[in-house]
Amino acid sequence: MTRAEKGGTGPARSDDSNVPPVLPRLISLTLRWGVGASATLILLGLGLLVLGPAASFANATVQGVPFSLSGVALGVAHGQAADVLLLGFLVLIATPLVRVMLSAAMFATARDRPFTILTLSVLLLLGVSVLLGASP
Repeated sequence: MTRAEKGGTGPARSDDSNVPPVLPRLISLTLRWGVGASATLILLGLGLLVLGPAASFANATVQGVPFSLSGVALGVAHGQAADVLLLGFLVLIATPLVRVMLSAAMFATARDRPFTILTLSVLLLLGVSVLLGASP
């Protein structure tokens, strides 16, 4: 039975019986939890910035953004508002990357070659844009 016959929208795709049922659910949860975690971290960082010591708020301008995850983790462990905010934005950036990786795995598992190639191409473009954005 095709997707259209099942009442779905869009063109009928190859048989989805090869896809473990957990993969589509995992993709959905990744988006929800990624955005939720990001929003929570950003709000927490803003709260630390506003409610922290006056000196913390006055010195909130960051001279250089730490490029190492260990530097961000250390700042988060010490309750540095700027690092908590940065971690929130990093989670927000990583969420669609993880979603595209999971989608590629799902299409590959379903042996849907055109969508696997398309999804891996999107992943490549996302990766290149992240690397170009991180260069000085």
